[in-house]
Amino acid sequence: MDCICAIADENFIPHFSTLFCSIAINSPGYHVILVSTGINDDSRRKLESFAAELEASLDIIDASAVDLSQLPTFGRWSKEVWLKLFLPDLVPAHFTRMLHLDCDMVVVDSVSELVEMDMQGAAIAAVPDVTINAMPTRKCALGIPDNGTYFNAGCLLVDLDAWRKKEIRARAVEYALQHREQIQFLDQDALNAVAWGDTITIGNRWNYAPGSTVVQLENPAIVHFIGKLKPWKIKNVSGASIYRHYRKMTPWPHYSIPRQYPRSMHEWRKAVHAFRYSMLGKLDLARKKLGVRQISNPEKSSIYHMELNRPLFDRLYDEQKNRYIKRITSIAG
Repeated sequence: MDCICAIADENFIPHFSTLFCSIAINSPGYHVILVSTGINDDSRRKLESFAAELEASLDIIDASAVDLSQLPTFGRWSKEVWLKLFLPDLVPAHFTRMLHLDCDMVVVDSVSELVEMDMQGAAIAAVPDVTINAMPTRKCALGIPDNGTYFNAGCLLVDLDAWRKKEIRARAVEYALQHREQIQFLDQDALNAVAWGDTITIGNRWNYAPGSTVVQLENPAIVHFIGKLKPWKIKNVSGASIYRHYRKMTPWPHYSIPRQYPRSMHEWRKAVHAFRYSMLGKLDLARKKLGVRQISNPEKSSIYHMELNRPLFDRLYDEQKNRYIKRITSIAG
């Protein structure tokens, strides 16, 4: 038996509910588990009512008793990111596989092909992180050989028995405590350091970043608003229309994106850079439609590639609206 699992605190509940809605529409039938260090009673009631409305299975597990106090944290991350290592110990024992998804993701196709894949005895299946894999010194710092693969931990398919037998959680926690100076991406770095050899790689469609400067796809199944490119912070991020489509179905449909003005010369330069590559992307997209040779991209700019990706996400948005109508119609019938 398989489950889909996500982690969210009270602040991230609206984003979890968006992910949850996209799962219920595009990949119904899976038992979804939310692990949290505490959400208020009102949010819990809203989520449970929303799950009933979608005829979707949802459990909420309180993980506030898990001691994360000794694990390192910095930057924009909270200690809750480390809960990912403890998920196999928190989900009910009758599950054999767990698909973990970050809450800044949206599911746009069925995940059954992924969940039912042959894992060949591996504990984890994950998508390679193209950015880190292009940085041999970073891999070397984590003890990953040149022929090893560093993976992104936003989407993890876990064989729960293999994970427990290989004591991946205990090994990753020990690594994090003993190698604090090597950790940059917290749980992801720790997992890669101890489990790169117990991981099988999967296709990029299962963890696709709209601003990717390397990977271009026609059929993503899971969209990942990675890094700072969040659709609830930046209005025109590629794929934001898909996020908004599912967000408006949730009990938290309303949100505002504050206007952000440059406050220093550095921020002005960044704004000019973003505008430049946005225009280059729009121009190349128009040239592509006209069959004219595209401008060679002078830099790997996520803004540029987000513009080139807009037709893909326009098509996906139309598909998501149609699937939502079909799903709601079947529930009502």
